[in-house]
Amino acid sequence: MKKHNLFTLLTFFSLIVFGCTEDETITPITSNEELTEYLQEVYNESQLPAFSLAIVKNGELAYQNSFGHKNIENNEFYTNQTLQPIASISKTVLGVATVKAIELGYFDLETDINSILTNPIINPNNPNDIIKIRHLVTHTSSLLDVSEAYFDAYYIQNGENINTEGAVLLQNFMGIEQRNKKSLESLISNYFYPSGINYSLDAFSNSKAGEKWAYSNLASSLMAYLIEIKANQPYHQFLEEQIFEPLEMNKSTYFPSLSETQLATLYFDKNTPLPRYGNDSYPDGSVFTSNEELSLFLVAMIKGFHFSEASIISSEGFETLFSPLLAEEKLILQAHNNHGVFWVHNNNTLQHSGSDPGTTCLLEFSKEKPEGFLLLTNSDASVEETQTVYNQSARQIKSAISSYLSSSE
Repeated sequence: MKKHNLFTLLTFFSLIVFGCTEDETITPITSNEELTEYLQEVYNESQLPAFSLAIVKNGELAYQNSFGHKNIENNEFYTNQTLQPIASISKTVLGVATVKAIELGYFDLETDINSILTNPIINPNNPNDIIKIRHLVTHTSSLLDVSEAYFDAYYIQNGENINTEGAVLLQNFMGIEQRNKKSLESLISNYFYPSGINYSLDAFSNSKAGEKWAYSNLASSLMAYLIEIKANQPYHQFLEEQIFEPLEMNKSTYFPSLSETQLATLYFDKNTPLPRYGNDSYPDGSVFTSNEELSLFLVAMIKGFHFSEASIISSEGFETLFSPLLAEEKLILQAHNNHGVFWVHNNNTLQHSGSDPGTTCLLEFSKEKPEGFLLLTNSDASVEETQTVYNQSARQIKSAISSYLSSSE
């Protein structure tokens, strides 16, 4: 089935779009109660199904609350324990997993990926080029996303009704089929090797590795596959053992149970719920977590950056994770920012955003002060109409965060 571009390249490049939302000027907010009152008004005036917010100040959780419904039809409210996918914010977790793998001696940033792979990946435009770990984690690998092939990685989960308006939307405009998930190894083999069913010359840049920035979900999942090979276990198990369990993110996962009662329904708009879907390229964007548990991750990142407080990785590991890796000015200009290990440097913040059908999220913290926030929504922002709905509320929420942090100093 031909895939139309309803879910545009905004899905791929959301870290730039949503990372640049400007604040609005509002009345100073000096307390948690005032913040809750203001955010409730924002929600009441918005078309978002729900949003959930956590704010960290002085390295500690200062505010956490949720607004709206995890399921509108059943009148089920979104709470701080509600689970939902966080789209490309998942890459910040992949960044930590990569540094953990470096600390375990699996490889380093200068390692040639083909020294790990049994079957080498070759850019046919530059067959003698060396692609390093450094290139994968900064989106400079010369390995590109091809939208139609990437959309083939999505699937509607078995047991879901494929005749609903939301299911038809995914099927008609992204070509998503109902099927079983495929392994990460199968995804990589089908996409990057000439014998693969999704292989295309369009997946390879004319530039050499390190010469040009180009955001790539599939190159990110390739990074996870390298960890999988060296750890000799599925990537999702490595992540859960090395990151989620030490941080007590006990409900966070890539593959939530079909019987999970805390799971949010995702919405294209408030009248169009989407079926539960998955993505074979799960490391790049399919972490399911909650406000409560993702805030634990955010606090650990802020403490690691500002206080060198080692937790899941060492203090030296945090330095590797966040250090700008794009040294050449032309690369920084092309990316509009710099990169740590999957983390985005955007002016005075470290951040990542995410957008997938029915979910739009943002996580960031300040380089100058030990403070930051996360924003989760079960709302779409992949077309102009839904993006406008999200951006309007996001501007108001970010303004409230700025006011709250500045007024409570």
